[in-house]
Amino acid sequence: MGESKRRGVVLTGFKESKLIQRFPQNKLNNLFTKFIASSKCVQSNVQNQEEANQILRNTHQQIERYALKENHIHFRNTVLLTDDHFSLDKKELKLPFIYDNFYENPKGRTVDVRMRFFKEKTQLILDDFFKADIKIPEHIIFVTSTGYESPNPLQELLSKKNWETTHTNCFANDCYAAFPAIEMAIGNLYNPFTNYSEIDLAHVEFNSIHVDISDDSPENLIVMSLFGDGAIQYKVTNNSNATGIRVDHILQKLIPNSSDQMNWSLGSYQFKMTLKPYVPLFIDDHIEAFVQQLFKHQSITLAEAKQKAIWAIHPGGPKIVDFIQQKLNLSDEQVIHSRKVLHNYGNMSSATLPHIWRDIIDDDSINKQTPIVSLAFGPGLTVYGLVGEKV
Repeated sequence: MGESKRRGVVLTGFKESKLIQRFPQNKLNNLFTKFIASSKCVQSNVQNQEEANQILRNTHQQIERYALKENHIHFRNTVLLTDDHFSLDKKELKLPFIYDNFYENPKGRTVDVRMRFFKEKTQLILDDFFKADIKIPEHIIFVTSTGYESPNPLQELLSKKNWETTHTNCFANDCYAAFPAIEMAIGNLYNPFTNYSEIDLAHVEFNSIHVDISDDSPENLIVMSLFGDGAIQYKVTNNSNATGIRVDHILQKLIPNSSDQMNWSLGSYQFKMTLKPYVPLFIDDHIEAFVQQLFKHQSITLAEAKQKAIWAIHPGGPKIVDFIQQKLNLSDEQVIHSRKVLHNYGNMSSATLPHIWRDIIDDDSINKQTPIVSLAFGPGLTVYGLVGEKV
């Protein structure tokens, strides 16, 4: 494989956070039906039970029509809820804390309050990832698109531990953020001024703190029911004996005239996601040319990859995986791990692909030296691709 193999790095040591609670999709959809209906009642200044019941019925119809059901997503994680929110013996609706000023403002708390919550919860997760008894990391890259505080949770953790670990931040790259984070790790590994042997990456994504329960539009209901929370930590190493997924090539491209199709912007109450229905069509139109370029200088050809590679496709939504599978004529087995992660977690933004890579590594039916192709998409529209193999 020449130069790409000599310089290749390995993704290894994946560890998912267990500090984020998981709930069935149907229970989440039913609960948010009540949240949204209650918000609409406050906005409409409803005065009687009959009006409230009608709003609840209308909201239920909207959810049934537009929200993703459990045939696509079985479970999603959220840091906002506990089992107590689903208790049937409570007559009064229990709201997450970011909506606890509900009757004064149906949108809930402002973004600064949500960011403080992000920081507190993220510190707990990072502290669990990097326990006192582990080997002190040489360098950590903190990856997130759903929170911003400076100093950030990783900086505060390192300050508290008084470690000599250096750090880098990878913010606001959304669903494809694992790729630039890995590129940053490669840059650190081959930095002539350092002597690192491995770089730790930690993804923390809390999409749930940005849910807008005051909006029952189709677009918002899709976003609400698609995105979940997730956190995962792993290493990028230049140790050729490491087991995991070796990275041989990474490529990025912007799809022309598509910048209005996906947006993640700052609002007064939350980060606001715009996700247009034509995103799969833009990807469908350009993915063939992109993957041809991705394989241009690789020892494995695109034709071979279509036959024998495992394809780790970021499931931005169910249609994304379907479109790419059909366009590239891939089998169900080649994309099964992408669908499984979507089914079990939803879209966790940047944390999604690392979960897929973790599952591929843990799947004993996938032999070593099996080619692994990874694809992800985000605002821009930006397409990222990775070629490697299981080692």
